[in-house]
Amino acid sequence: MANSIQNSSIHSQPSPVTSWFIQVPDLSDHFDPRFLGMTVSSDVEEASDGFVGVLILRHSATRTCEMMSSQFDGGHPSVRNSYLSRLIFPGRYLHRPMSSGFQMTESQLSLDSQLQKEANQLITAEALSFLLGSFLAGFFLAALIRSPFTIIYVITGRFKQGWILRRSRQTAEISIVRNWRFPGIPHTINAIKARRAQILFVEYLYWYNRLTLQSIWGCQLLTLAKLSVGLFYVMVVIISILWKNSSASDLLSHFRRPASIAMFQFPILFLLAMKNNLCGFLGVGHERINFLHRLIGRTVVLCSIIHAGIIWKAQVSPPGQLLKQPTFLYGAISLAMMIFLTLTSIGPVRKRFYQCFLGAHIFGYILLLFALWKHVKDTHLPIMLCCGCKIVDQMLQAFNTRFRTAQFTSLPGKITIIEVPNLGTGWRAGQFVFLRIYSRKYVLEKHPFTIANAPATDSPYGAKNNLVLIAKANGDYTRRIHEIGLTKAAMESECTSEAKKYPDPWAQSMFPGHTKSELGLIDSSYGSQLLVSVEGPYGHTYQDMRSHETVVLVGAGVGCTFVMSLFEEVVGSSLRGLASTRNILIYWTLRDIDMLEFFVDPIRENLRIAQSVDVAVQIKIYVTSTMGIYRPPPFRELTVTRRRMNIIEVVNESVNITIAEINALGRSDPASGIGIASAGVSPSFSKALRDATLSIDHKTFSEIGGITVHTEIFDNQ
Repeated sequence: MANSIQNSSIHSQPSPVTSWFIQVPDLSDHFDPRFLGMTVSSDVEEASDGFVGVLILRHSATRTCEMMSSQFDGGHPSVRNSYLSRLIFPGRYLHRPMSSGFQMTESQLSLDSQLQKEANQLITAEALSFLLGSFLAGFFLAALIRSPFTIIYVITGRFKQGWILRRSRQTAEISIVRNWRFPGIPHTINAIKARRAQILFVEYLYWYNRLTLQSIWGCQLLTLAKLSVGLFYVMVVIISILWKNSSASDLLSHFRRPASIAMFQFPILFLLAMKNNLCGFLGVGHERINFLHRLIGRTVVLCSIIHAGIIWKAQVSPPGQLLKQPTFLYGAISLAMMIFLTLTSIGPVRKRFYQCFLGAHIFGYILLLFALWKHVKDTHLPIMLCCGCKIVDQMLQAFNTRFRTAQFTSLPGKITIIEVPNLGTGWRAGQFVFLRIYSRKYVLEKHPFTIANAPATDSPYGAKNNLVLIAKANGDYTRRIHEIGLTKAAMESECTSEAKKYPDPWAQSMFPGHTKSELGLIDSSYGSQLLVSVEGPYGHTYQDMRSHETVVLVGAGVGCTFVMSLFEEVVGSSLRGLASTRNILIYWTLRDIDMLEFFVDPIRENLRIAQSVDVAVQIKIYVTSTMGIYRPPPFRELTVTRRRMNIIEVVNESVNITIAEINALGRSDPASGIGIASAGVSPSFSKALRDATLSIDHKTFSEIGGITVHTEIFDNQ
């Protein structure tokens, strides 16, 4: 060993920025030979990091220094260790006198090390600036592409609605404004004229649909827009990592770069996880940008793995020895928690074990932030920003939470009606809320439910002051909710006479002449009510179905709640003269026809009001199994068919009806287009709907005034 050190030499090569190459050819027993003689930045300055490598000292002039073998006579271990410590970690020993055999002074070494460190920090700052600038550029580009929708969303005042639930103060008096149309008159007479689809907007809408609805490689959920956003984001991250950092020696020199990029993304990751974010003002709900949250989370994990891999490859110490150091220990915990959060959030696990996923996510990110805080001090600012986002979101959630005593009623078809009193407005049709039941079995869980009725400001039923949720007993939670209603239903025979004394405002407004008992609603004095909290509403969307010539509502199973709320809103707006809609087409596919029983009377009442304002309605029910014994009463607008729905037929029928309406009226102005909204359908059905929309040729698309498509998939994929 002594001879190997004696024969070692230190030499330099002249260049504009010369580097000292320290060659130790016979030290392979102690160090990974791949790193012997390799250039390593003086950025590695703390021995406590456990980083092992051969340091290269950069300076601006040609210098030569020789190591005198007399300094290592006898090869004493302490002397060798001192030399190796100075060789590998010179910055740690700058306070000690160095051998006179070195012609480089302490001040020169310290200055070169500091200059190299500052240079590395400057390059990393440039990479982070590029990353930030690219993010902002991408955001503004996306906002620019969506700007026509955003402008309409703001001008119509729709952005003001759907933020907080509150009690309705509206009276029962509604003035009916008939939505007359006459041949040759180029517009609809409305109290407030709805948005008209102009030629330029229709052209824009055609290409916008090509971007946002086009499926890629036959994938059900991957569209051209999502793929473009994902590729842009990944490309920006890769460029940031490789910024002036393309060689292996550069990667080793800037081993902190991937970690800095990962921490830079943490506040964005938490910002996208907020249920109450600024995207709602642009007509985009938090569930719509959740794919970005997952994408950024996975790139953060990959950046962290790269950072850990570079460090790990440069180590020859046993793992147990490294983990005794706090920096390595908390870094390993952080990486383990990131991988754990990623694995527990993949689609199949999230959908099959949602409550486990939720608990693991909450526990995981708390432990992750703690470990990162203890890892290095540079993580403190991003972590504080993450905590700030979470605190603000929790405060807004608490502000948007209302506590009420709700009524539960179980109906045939495994349907449960949840009626929350004294919440009559503050949402938009199609939005959803999170429901928590304050009972021993349910208090730890909260689940999203689509609001099944329109707010009082848009409802045709007048002074309705209740929020109605409908649950289908498919999972464990909804089955337990169904049992609450079954307990109440069993008491109905004892309570019929008493129930008739307490008329229900919502039921009376929807079904005149019916009693509470006849509707299956029993008074709370018989233990049929539970304390609940309703948080929301959520699910912002820029589309306004009332502004379209033809409205197409497609629902599957319990997705009828989404359909019925929009149906009620469009009819109520037409009653007030606030809608341009002339045709409403409803398509509902279900397995159990008994689900239809509860909705027949509301459908019939909406049909009656729609006819009074000259809005044509067609309802087609598709039953896909033999379950159920209910037979709906026949009426002209309702058709029940025992087969699967053909989505191409749905789109083509809506196009033909719209064209026939335009030709019959002889109008010369652009039509208001077709608005399609679907909920509860499978990803494959949603893809078929998008493909059918894109199959409409450009000429027909322009003639009908364009098509807008909105899909809701309940399990957020």
